[in-house]
Amino acid sequence: KLDHIVSLGAEAIYLTPIFPAGTYHRYDVRNYLGVDPYLGSTRDFEELVKKAGEKGVKIVLDITLHHMGVCHEFFRDALIRREDSKYWDWFVFIEKPGEDFVNEAAKLLEECNYQGLTTLVSKAGYRRPFYEAFYTVWAMPRINHENPETLKYFIHVAETWIGKGVGGFRIDVAHGVMDTWLHTFYKSVKKNSKDIAIIGEVCDYPFLYREFMDSYMNYWLRYILLGALVKGFLSPREMVWKIGEILASHPVYQATMLYNLLGSHDTPRIIEVVNKDKTLLKLIVNLLNLLPGSLAIYYGDEVGLEGGYDPDNRRPMKWNQGEWDAEVLNTYLEAIALRRKHPAVRFGFTRTWLCGEGVLVVERWLREDRVIGLFNLTEWEADVSGCFEKLFEEPSRRDYTGLRTLPGYGFIIIESN
Repeated sequence: KLDHIVSLGAEAIYLTPIFPAGTYHRYDVRNYLGVDPYLGSTRDFEELVKKAGEKGVKIVLDITLHHMGVCHEFFRDALIRREDSKYWDWFVFIEKPGEDFVNEAAKLLEECNYQGLTTLVSKAGYRRPFYEAFYTVWAMPRINHENPETLKYFIHVAETWIGKGVGGFRIDVAHGVMDTWLHTFYKSVKKNSKDIAIIGEVCDYPFLYREFMDSYMNYWLRYILLGALVKGFLSPREMVWKIGEILASHPVYQATMLYNLLGSHDTPRIIEVVNKDKTLLKLIVNLLNLLPGSLAIYYGDEVGLEGGYDPDNRRPMKWNQGEWDAEVLNTYLEAIALRRKHPAVRFGFTRTWLCGEGVLVVERWLREDRVIGLFNLTEWEADVSGCFEKLFEEPSRRDYTGLRTLPGYGFIIIESN
């Protein structure tokens, strides 16, 4: 299976949580230092890291620093022993439940019996957790970041997995972690492992967090692209302005490291988002690829895997190539080939501007290497002859291969070096 990932040009694999947990998504971690037996063993994981490394691919782990699982031994100890527990201040308890409730809950938590816990909570009349939690979800008590012991522990967790060959971490709900805590975690991990990548899940304005991590999931760019090209609540001019805002808010080196995505475990499949319009999909994939950032592919998107909202978007990968959408796969392969061929696309400077009322021009350059993309953001044919006059000083190059117009959602990539 690694061969397919390598064939895409991938240099890293980001895994959603692999730790033991009580749910299918595993964001309710029971043990940060183990591997869910459903997936395999720690030895299996180390073998994956080794074989991926031999192919030049790093493994990035998903780690929840905002909350942990209700079945984690730290939370269970705090619930049962209350103030006598050294983990009491690891969480924020709003009220203390009765002893009978705690005794019954303790047995269920040890088994991580969510069905039994749901029944118990309902019988006790609780409408929401008696502790702070992720979106008031019972299974995910929030970590108290004002307690310095929590910071020490998670630095230890990170160092443990780095020792097993992990190349980076994606921090779940990074925008919900106290900024000073997050900054110290980042500096501590980078101090001894400067090449470790720290990527944050950020759903807010991403540039607010640029000092706390190396990169972050660029949901903001996804919002902009889909807002203009699919949802229709942004005009082409608004879209270009907002893209410019992202670029103006980051130094070049950081802009080129942004985790640019169209799909994730929190979104419907991109093929569904564009209503299976492959012309529109090609435009969006190529535009995302040409803009600064690291192109991220949610497994299966490259072969047209379908799926709605979670958990439907977690369908198993189709490994039978006869079930792959060759047109979609070629779209990704061609885009990635361009990225690998041109340093300007990976590391270069960027200029974006609107030509006319609906054509986005993206210029990327680094030394003598230059790549230009013209993207028609509308469903109507667009005149692009004036765009070439602005792009090229030499009259002989202005009439690029006789191209005068772009069809609706059409685009052209010009490689110049």
